[in-house]
Amino acid sequence: MPKEYGQLRHDIWSDDDWLNLTVPAQHLYMTLLSDPRLNYCGVTDWRIGKLTQRAAENRPLDTLLAAAELSEAHFIVVDEITEEVMIRSFLRHDPILKNPRLAVTMSKEYGTIGSRKIRAALVFELQKLRKANPAWPAWEKPSVLTILKQNAVSAKELDTDLVVGASMYLGSGLPRAYPTDLSDRADALTSRLQLATCNSNPQPATSSNEDAADSGSSYPHRHGDGFNRNVTASGRVAS
Repeated sequence: MPKEYGQLRHDIWSDDDWLNLTVPAQHLYMTLLSDPRLNYCGVTDWRIGKLTQRAAENRPLDTLLAAAELSEAHFIVVDEITEEVMIRSFLRHDPILKNPRLAVTMSKEYGTIGSRKIRAALVFELQKLRKANPAWPAWEKPSVLTILKQNAVSAKELDTDLVVGASMYLGSGLPRAYPTDLSDRADALTSRLQLATCNSNPQPATSSNEDAADSGSSYPHRHGDGFNRNVTASGRVAS
């Protein structure tokens, strides 16, 4: 069941992490937050083509660069395999878990999430919220308690495939919407994207498993602990 609106709290403008984002990244975040298909888990479709149409002068690479920035700052979790994206702090800022009926709806929509990576990140956020807010009525619902028992992984431990995806769009330089005088973090991201483009046969070294590149799973990707990045041997995102 899609939500009718997304809440953007006023105190977001007091958050240094938010203020450190570029304008394209902030715009993409607000676009996702107001997406018509956003469900009660804070998950919606990840379709580059559709998102690109939400603003004039926007290009697929603009969207990917903004998404990569949001992902590296842990604002969103993207799974390019299942074409899903989760707003990480959605349930913390929306009063869904304070409403027992909406909490049940959220638990039902959890079952529709295809990405095991996003599922694990969502469970981790729920576990944090339960510890911080033990009186919320959501924790009395059996369906919510079942979710809390599932595998949990912090979004900060998850790897991202967005750099690999963005490399497929690069070719004529960075978009004009992505200025050169960004923060060190954004500059580092740009360098990674350019490096991926120059390499005719990129081999992402994100796992100790030599066969990880052929994996088709969308399960949580973590650095150096057996969770594998979902890319093919050519460095492209697996389909």
